[in-house]
Amino acid sequence: MIFNLILDPWIPVVTLDGSRRVIRPHEMISADIRAVDWHREDLNIACLEFLVGLSFAALAPEDLEEWEDGLEIEPEELKQAFARLAPAFNLTGEGPLFCQDHSVLTGANELPADALFLDSAGEKTIRDNKDLMVWRSRYDGLALPEAAMALFAFQTYATSAGVGKRVGLRGGGPMVTLVIPGQNFWEMVWANVPYGRPARIEDFPWMRETISSAKQAAAKGAKPAAGASVTLPIGPEMMVETFFSMPRRVRLNCQEGRMISFREQTYGTNYVGCLHPLTPNYTDKKTKDLIPRKVNVTRLGYENWIGTIIPAEDGVGRERAANFRSFQERFPGQSVSVLIAGWNMNKATAANFISSQPILHDLSDRDQVLVRGMIKAADIVSGHTYRAIKDAMEIPFGMRVQTEFYIRTEAAMDRLCAGLAKGSSRQTTGAAWLEEMCRVALSIFDEITLPCMTQRDLEIIPKIVKGRQALAMRFNPKTRSSAPLRVLLEMDEEVEA
Repeated sequence: MIFNLILDPWIPVVTLDGSRRVIRPHEMISADIRAVDWHREDLNIACLEFLVGLSFAALAPEDLEEWEDGLEIEPEELKQAFARLAPAFNLTGEGPLFCQDHSVLTGANELPADALFLDSAGEKTIRDNKDLMVWRSRYDGLALPEAAMALFAFQTYATSAGVGKRVGLRGGGPMVTLVIPGQNFWEMVWANVPYGRPARIEDFPWMRETISSAKQAAAKGAKPAAGASVTLPIGPEMMVETFFSMPRRVRLNCQEGRMISFREQTYGTNYVGCLHPLTPNYTDKKTKDLIPRKVNVTRLGYENWIGTIIPAEDGVGRERAANFRSFQERFPGQSVSVLIAGWNMNKATAANFISSQPILHDLSDRDQVLVRGMIKAADIVSGHTYRAIKDAMEIPFGMRVQTEFYIRTEAAMDRLCAGLAKGSSRQTTGAAWLEEMCRVALSIFDEITLPCMTQRDLEIIPKIVKGRQALAMRFNPKTRSSAPLRVLLEMDEEVEA
């Protein structure tokens, strides 16, 4: 039995009226499709990446004009464009198989189907019986559609899981950023397709012998052996392998329409110096190279916007993903939703999959300077709030105070950014943000400290009172201590004509 990811229906979707069905990739152009509908959020995000990558492989636009033509593509034209790539998308059968090693890997270790998921227990964890925060044996087998999506996610988000098990092209736990311009599903997918050239069948890594990194590992301390690493071009000549990388050497074991296990061999392709069009980057302080950003935070709120969905100022070492850099020319003057997601990793262990969907407002370059200042001011104030509570109570509350501050001010940040997009003055916006930060900071301080004034030693009470007074002074526009915030919020600048 051959199961083909182009020709067979396998992607679950939910429609605008709430009904559900399973589609072939080219059928995503249907106007009634709202979203993909897997039972795991990481598979939903991976599926969106798959569809963006497939659309790039089949139809990569050379420039803005070709991209605009793609918005109006006819269903039959999309079907034929995908059908050209069908020989490279067999999940089962003979010959090269989707996201699987070119070799059969008969002598490789056999692992349960469950091990394809990043939050499953690894081999050593199971042997040592330490799977307390991760899980084993949740899935005794996977239907072929789920196996295909889990396999793609496994290769795309691969983490370091032991000697010779290579990480994904972007490293483990990469941050994924997607532009969502409206309700039309095809428009959303096409909005994130970068410029480049359509792929050839032979461009997919499973259509060739694996570029193994075994020689590189053997030559410890030596330069990488020829063929042990891959560096892909960046920009308009971007190769399809950025979307369909294959760091792990895997072959699925499928029986009677289900994937029951898989074989894995170590030392797959070691990707070096590769950037992904859906992931923002930062500059490594030592090498000065651009490195894909990871999700190494507990939430993806506005505190992570700089260099993610709004440009960083020149020279700070952060760069938005390619889809965000091309957004303004594709959707001039339009505010859109944004999807930010990824695995929050604790070293090689998947802690949790997190996401957020803020609004990217249409802001001028000058207004973006103020928004960056507002975010930086929030970082300063959240730190002041934490230290004021810690000093008054002599109890370290850690990141909980700062996280709570960001959560409580998020709605105000969105409201003020929307106001800027509609013409509100920067001075008014900055002053309103200072007032909101003051309200939230003092509210958090009071909630934590005031109940303790009747429960602690009398010597604590003066510390609480003094701490609150000092915190409040930082927001007084007439005091010197508020000067750094006023500068960031442009409160002392003259109003432009």
